[in-house]
Amino acid sequence: SGYEDGTFKPENNLTRAHISAFLARSMKYAGGEPTTPPTPSAPTTKEMQVHFIDVGQGDAILIESPNGETMLVDGGVKAAGDDLVAYLKSEKVSELDYVVATHPDADHIGGLIDVFAAYQVNNFVNSGKVHTTATYGELLTAVKNEGSKYIQPNIGDSINLDSSLKVQVLHVNANAEENNDASIVLKVTYNNVSFLLTGDAGSEVESVIAAKFNVGSTILKAG
Repeated sequence: SGYEDGTFKPENNLTRAHISAFLARSMKYAGGEPTTPPTPSAPTTKEMQVHFIDVGQGDAILIESPNGETMLVDGGVKAAGDDLVAYLKSEKVSELDYVVATHPDADHIGGLIDVFAAYQVNNFVNSGKVHTTATYGELLTAVKNEGSKYIQPNIGDSINLDSSLKVQVLHVNANAEENNDASIVLKVTYNNVSFLLTGDAGSEVESVIAAKFNVGSTILKAG
């Protein structure tokens, strides 16, 4: 669509912002949206495990579903990548069904670069918020090289991790001015236990979510 004034400038130098936007959009159109899972089945005796991994600054949350599917939400800073991969290996994780980057700040996506180098990642869920840092560009390149399905969800979407639980997107905003306000917010429910994972969403975003959804949860991962 060109620049804001409708012109095209083919002889201008490219910037990191241009390349990041191009990669993010091309993967969005080549990927697809998450599908709504079937209605959760009757309660079983299988366990869901949720690991809040110490990566120093930022988040890294591993979800192991009752049927053995895996989802990693964020990955801490780049320097935490080796420790994050070591932890996943210690938990006998062989591949990752989903990796979620809640928003493009380096303390949430940096460690994911090593994760993509070490693991097969089947689906990459991204807020769509474009960032101009080298870390964000490296992550998008890693996703592209891995060949993961690129998913940019909408509010209200469900992510089909496991038919026995529900993973719903309560918030995401690719056009937010602040990176934190772009955060993908997930509510993960298994039987009577639920986790509200808010990325770095601020109080205003929380108020919007609470007005639209049932945010009552067993465990809150605060923004």
